[in-house]
Amino acid sequence: MKRRIWYPVLLVLVGLVSLGFSDKEKKSSKDKSSSGGLVWYRYDKGLQKAKSEKKPILVDFYTDWCGWCKKMDKDTYANQEVIKLLNDNFIAVKLNAESRNPLEIIDKDGNKKTEAQIAREFKVSAYPITWFLRPSGEQIAPLPGYRGPTDFLPILSLVSDFVKEKAYEKMSINDYIKQKEDAKVKKD
Repeated sequence: MKRRIWYPVLLVLVGLVSLGFSDKEKKSSKDKSSSGGLVWYRYDKGLQKAKSEKKPILVDFYTDWCGWCKKMDKDTYANQEVIKLLNDNFIAVKLNAESRNPLEIIDKDGNKKTEAQIAREFKVSAYPITWFLRPSGEQIAPLPGYRGPTDFLPILSLVSDFVKEKAYEKMSINDYIKQKEDAKVKKD
């Protein structure tokens, strides 16, 4: 009789323990995971890597329920040209704007910030939204909404050039875009 009672209890305990391990594995793989060749970092690790490699940061703010976010993952971030441009010239960061996962970033009270807190600091209220940051972590510009690969590639090239040329020391991204457009008109 005692065996019949303990057997189901033991099964439940084994199940709970295995769920705990799989949850830890998911969290650790978020640090640097590869999705079809694109290397994604957690926000805190991406900031560190960008500073050391002096590359701009692309932050993809998403939520689990966002259909356009999933479409951008499937269409844009799976595109081979986008993958190459991002891996070569950016540090790509994925940040779930509703996640309570703690990051290795400390707030003014000495607590670890969560991904949701970072999203609030960026004033993110619609998804998807892509933020471009300098290697130092300072904001360059947001890019709201879904962008297919055809629209996204020229934007990535422009932001990459903006940072490589250190144009942010002299002008805003909008002035840089205008300067590039004016130069193109003169050339034509």
